[in-house]
Amino acid sequence: MELKFRTSGSQVSELRKTYERTRRELADQFALAGTALEMSGQNYVNYSTRAAISGTVYEVLKLVGESVSTQTPVARIGSTEDFLLELLIDEVDIARVQPGQTVVVVLDAYREQTFEARITRILPHKTASPSLITL
Repeated sequence: MELKFRTSGSQVSELRKTYERTRRELADQFALAGTALEMSGQNYVNYSTRAAISGTVYEVLKLVGESVSTQTPVARIGSTEDFLLELLIDEVDIARVQPGQTVVVVLDAYREQTFEARITRILPHKTASPSLITL
């Protein structure tokens, strides 16, 4: 019986040492986590995403928490006043179209309304259809 008592006392002593060691390790990890949190809060301003232009966000390309570099696009931003239209023009008509020319555009979504536009460039490549050129 005395042997069991001594053995139990030794086990209790070892468990107390293990408990104290674990408590110290957890306290150290907690302190490190607090320091890391403080540093990340200070760096938050450095990693905020800002656009160089003002406008409306039309599409978000990345998910929250996803890693990106400084050159990775994260959203598509545009003007609600000006639009860029990419049109397909038949090769028969392309000779009559020139940069700077003003045109009237009718969109399927706004059949009753006409819009004035200006040709800014003509892209010199053909599409899959052999008789259409991108404008």
